[in-house]
Amino acid sequence: MKPVLRLLLGEGALAAWIVQGGQLRQLGLFPETAAGTADFARFLSRQAASGHLLLLDHGEPQLLAESLPATGFLTQRRILDLRLERLHPDTRWRCSYPLPGSAGAGRRFAFLALAESPGLQGWLNCLADASIRLRGIHCPPLLLAAFIARRHRLPARLLVISQHDRGAQLCLLQHGRPAALAPAMPSEQIPAAIAGCQRFNPPPGAGEYTPDPLCLLGSADWQAHLTLPEPALRIITGHSNSSLDLLALPAWRWPRLRFPKPPLPHQSQRTIARGLWLAGAAASLGGLSLALASQSRQEAVNAAIERSHGQLRALEREMRKMEASAVRLGTTAAQLPQLAADRPGLAARSAAFAERLQQLSRALDATPDVELDAVHWTTPDNNTATADSWQIQVSAHLSPTATDMQPPALQQLGEQLRRHTDIRAEISSSPGNPALSLNLTAARQ
Repeated sequence: MKPVLRLLLGEGALAAWIVQGGQLRQLGLFPETAAGTADFARFLSRQAASGHLLLLDHGEPQLLAESLPATGFLTQRRILDLRLERLHPDTRWRCSYPLPGSAGAGRRFAFLALAESPGLQGWLNCLADASIRLRGIHCPPLLLAAFIARRHRLPARLLVISQHDRGAQLCLLQHGRPAALAPAMPSEQIPAAIAGCQRFNPPPGAGEYTPDPLCLLGSADWQAHLTLPEPALRIITGHSNSSLDLLALPAWRWPRLRFPKPPLPHQSQRTIARGLWLAGAAASLGGLSLALASQSRQEAVNAAIERSHGQLRALEREMRKMEASAVRLGTTAAQLPQLAADRPGLAARSAAFAERLQQLSRALDATPDVELDAVHWTTPDNNTATADSWQIQVSAHLSPTATDMQPPALQQLGEQLRRHTDIRAEISSSPGNPALSLNLTAARQ
């Protein structure tokens, strides 16, 4: 696995470095000339395709902090983009981030930008031609907190004075994020700049003014010649330009806060990106159509289940009505299945069956000494050829006055039934017992 390439863009040249054994080693220095660009293109042909880091160390970073009202995430994101574009319309190297520890209804945000370099686009074109993707694009203030945190615990506010080739740089860190910057200056102007930075950036909500702790970041000789109050932190760098020490920060320690990646400069890359976007859109539409189809099937199944439940509820209501009718008619629950089975035959021959019952009723009316208890009937099966008659069983008993003359009463009932030639009657009784049963057979019509 090839090491991560560190690119440092300074004034008029681009340097390539790698970290080996914890030490920086320079691989090449490419001036902003045609020959330098060609050498850089040949150099990139031997490098890995991605994972490299770019540190922009040209020009003066500009930082402005403002308080904005608290809104929703999307609205706030839109406000920040518009504000950043209005503050720095002439550069792509700009970003915004919240400052922790804000008080009140609003929140404080910092807007950081770096001026465009005339040769920056040329170096980016070389990277694009070599199909090399950058892992991150930063400027020195964005790396200060991660660099100092490796050695010391960061306080809530820390004023960092760092040594660079173009002069000393003052950066106020608030909870590990740049909150204020001062332009590069000679060493003799540092005390006045410290006083101005602390005066115009007091801690939020602080009562009595307390100076922010200082941190010196530079070579030992440079720190020895400074006439400042005793700083809280001293970090001795290995180079007179502290940007090189920041460049050696382990790749996994480089913060996620960085400048946005540049847009794709070449038509082929834009075509690939557009194709990927269209493929993603097609996949999303396909997934949406599948989800809609699945939802439609589920709704159809739910509708069928609801219809089944409705039919079941209707059957339950009909069953309750039948049970109530059976109770009123004196039919037991055990007789309901037989009634349901006999119902088709009874309905087909309801007139003939009613006539038989009328004949039985007239015979009983003509024999007042016989009192009816119950009637049980069976109907012939229409699909059975041998079943050719109605079977009617009658349970009855003799009145107390007719118990002693049982044979005459039964003979009278038999004579009444025999008047109807299509009914055959079999009367069963026992001497001295008032109960009797009649088995009537009515010819099928």
